[in-house]
Amino acid sequence: MNKQKVLLVDDESNMLSLFGEVLEREGYGVTLAESGEKGIEKFKADLFDVVISDLYMPGISGIDFLEEVKRLDNRIPFIIITGYGSVDTTIDALKKGAFDYITKPVNMDEISPILKKATRLRRETVYSESLSQLIENRFKVCIPGRIEFVETVLSEVEKISRVVGYKGERFYMNIKNAIYEGALNAIIHGNKMDKDKKICIDVVITGTRLEINIADEGIGFDSYQYLKATEYGSFSVTKGKGIFLIRSVMDEISYNKTGNKLTMVKYA
Repeated sequence: MNKQKVLLVDDESNMLSLFGEVLEREGYGVTLAESGEKGIEKFKADLFDVVISDLYMPGISGIDFLEEVKRLDNRIPFIIITGYGSVDTTIDALKKGAFDYITKPVNMDEISPILKKATRLRRETVYSESLSQLIENRFKVCIPGRIEFVETVLSEVEKISRVVGYKGERFYMNIKNAIYEGALNAIIHGNKMDKDKKICIDVVITGTRLEINIADEGIGFDSYQYLKATEYGSFSVTKGKGIFLIRSVMDEISYNKTGNKLTMVKYA
């Protein structure tokens, strides 16, 4: 089995070498860096399973180093070394993404279970992300024709899509807005605001494709005119705006023959 690789950063040379030797005896592959600047260089040059860093260092501080590492790879477990009396700084580091912390003087009985937990979760994360590219995530819900129920569905779509690999806050907002508009059209124009009628939202998410199907219980309509109008931008504020917004976000948009099921697709 390949060794779990640890990047250890500390400006105290004695601490760095002794701690590194202990980790190597524990079976880890250890890379040492004596400053935040060197730590960033080595992090960019190799792949690591865990980063351990002192908080207080000259030049690039442990907090700055943490932020840069998280910017480069937000999934990496980052363990901070902190002293007693550094509560505020430790809390700040945890809020900024630190996985856990150990206190000085470093006790291997303390660090060993934290490292094992970190490397285990790291492996599970990598495996999950690799698997998500191969499997299909699918769920279908039928909800009352009220828009407040749609918000719960949007949260579920966002959660699964993050695991699969969709990124970017603006992207999420646009996707969520497109789904919202599709559901709103189904409720208002499909079900005619009849609260006894439901809409069904069928979601398929893979590593390369997000497909949303929204069906209502209405009689349907001739979708061709609306789709052609929005394709060329000749829409009014009250007619066709929702479809235009959806078309501007999604890569594909279509209705079934009866016009009561909308399908929209976004490729990763």
